[in-house]
Amino acid sequence: MNLMHAPQVADAILGNEMFTHYDRPRIANLCEKAGLMQRALEQYEDLADIKRVIVHATTFPVKWLTNYFRMLRVNICQNLQVVIQIATKYSDILGPVKLIKMLESYKTFEGVYYYLGSIANLSTDPEVHFKYIQAATRTESNYYNPEKVKNFLKEAKLRDQLPLIIVCDHFDFVHDLVLYLLPNNLTNFTEVYVQRVNSIRTPWVVGGLLDALLASFTGNFSLDELVHEVEQRNQLKLIPPWLEARLYEPLVVGKFCEKRDPYLAYIAYAKGFCDDELITITNDNTMFKQQARYLVKRCQPELWAQVLVSDNLHRRALIDQIVATALPESTDPDNVSVTVKAFLIADLPIELIELLEKIIIELSPFSNNKNLQNLLPLTAVCADKGKVVGYINKLQNYDYMEIAKIATEHGLFKEALTIYKKYDQHAMAITVLVEHIVFLDRGVEYAIQVNLPEVWSRLAKAQLDGLRIKDSIDSYIKAEDASTFLEVIVESQAGKRMQKEKRIRRQEMDWGRERNDETAGVERYRDVGNAIPKTSMLIWTS
Repeated sequence: MNLMHAPQVADAILGNEMFTHYDRPRIANLCEKAGLMQRALEQYEDLADIKRVIVHATTFPVKWLTNYFRMLRVNICQNLQVVIQIATKYSDILGPVKLIKMLESYKTFEGVYYYLGSIANLSTDPEVHFKYIQAATRTESNYYNPEKVKNFLKEAKLRDQLPLIIVCDHFDFVHDLVLYLLPNNLTNFTEVYVQRVNSIRTPWVVGGLLDALLASFTGNFSLDELVHEVEQRNQLKLIPPWLEARLYEPLVVGKFCEKRDPYLAYIAYAKGFCDDELITITNDNTMFKQQARYLVKRCQPELWAQVLVSDNLHRRALIDQIVATALPESTDPDNVSVTVKAFLIADLPIELIELLEKIIIELSPFSNNKNLQNLLPLTAVCADKGKVVGYINKLQNYDYMEIAKIATEHGLFKEALTIYKKYDQHAMAITVLVEHIVFLDRGVEYAIQVNLPEVWSRLAKAQLDGLRIKDSIDSYIKAEDASTFLEVIVESQAGKRMQKEKRIRRQEMDWGRERNDETAGVERYRDVGNAIPKTSMLIWTS
């Protein structure tokens, strides 16, 4: 009422903030109609209303207007859209540079990105476009291909490498970043990275710089002296990448490094394919992970035969690393094939099952390999029958007919039945039920479930062989199969004769039991008669 008849009173009431629960949009609308633009702007929450009222900013007190915009930064995420809309509308008046600086001061790179996205197509200012790219890389988004973006930024050769730094930092391309900056005389940006962007990455940056430095070594110098100098500083670990790229006599270098650093010796022996020396150094220093990786990549059946012999004391430790690390890391089909054959030749079925589970059951490039999927259940059939049904249910790309046949031959009838059911081979499933499991009642349940003519027909034959003539005839009727009617008639007549013979035999047995009972009665009577004289004699004597 005051808004309509006494706006000054309403202004005072709203200024004192006496009320908190009221219809804010309605009160804001009445304030706007009454000319109280400041109060209307305080009450409005809809962006369209705010934009309509904000144009009267020249009438607002400067202090109040400052406080109002300060309020927008209290919850920057909630008010960001309002700020961007205002910045976009008054961009020509205020200038993009000032607006970018203002948004950056509140560390809202998302705001910079959305603001510049609305004006970039209309601007010819290089700084605007650069800031737009920079804001895009700083915006926390995982919905772009980091490899492509990294390569694009490297090829673009920007004046400021900050966008590339941000992408590489976010997606762990620190090593690639350093190897790009150093050859292009941009090492000053490594300082920018560790001082202004992410100081936690300093160890990775230092490591990349050392790799780049070692890779740049040229000319002839003494390898012994280099190793000695690095060893003095307890930094032998810096040499391996450089060592791998150099030409040298592997056996000599390996022998030299054995006592100083076995890992360096391993690198030298691996480079020169010094198999025996490498096996010895890795066994002596329990470096079974390195030995496993070497064996998988070496891909030599003779070497596999050497390490998988039963009298190798380190065989179990080596197999653990092959299963856990070396083979899952491999993406070369030949390496996998040779390794699997080596386990087969060494007659290690339990260990082979572990190996196949790792690369088939768990996700790997070989998970859907048909040969490997065939090998896993076949190995389990011979070595660990309890696992067969689990593999049958988990695997999808194996030769199910062959696996089911072999399972049946090894007495795994339930497993064969599971395979046939899984792949809708119902005729084969009923055959396993009635011929191998020999469970006709369960066969009837299965036939009712699938209700297929060929299933009823095979069930009927089994019932006929089991002399369940009536059940067999019912099953043949359901199968609509009259191909064996003569056999049914013969078996039916034979069944009747057998029933008649059983009835006669039962009658004879009953008659025999009755006769035996009569004979037993006569004998009891005779025994009583023989006893009477003796009793009488006893009485007379007494």
